[in-house]
Amino acid sequence: MKSILTEQFYFFPDDLKTWPGKVLILQSDDDPATKLEMRLALRNLYPQAHIHTFHQAGHTPFLSQPDEFYPRVWTFLQKTDQKAALF
Repeated sequence: MKSILTEQFYFFPDDLKTWPGKVLILQSDDDPATKLEMRLALRNLYPQAHIHTFHQAGHTPFLSQPDEFYPRVWTFLQKTDQKAALF
């Protein structure tokens, strides 16, 4: 039995090419792991996406700003009738 902790997962831009659902992109303006170029590329790849930028939240806004992060996710999911993708 393989552990999810030892699995290698990869995501490619075309993976959501035929995605019928809505997309929520949650990003931080000071994320050291996701530079501005990457954030802009995601916006260009999913122009229909709902985007929220956290300020001074680092790479883990769900930890550094949970009072803002989780309500945004919950609200998005409640408004979404269909499948959704979160980034």
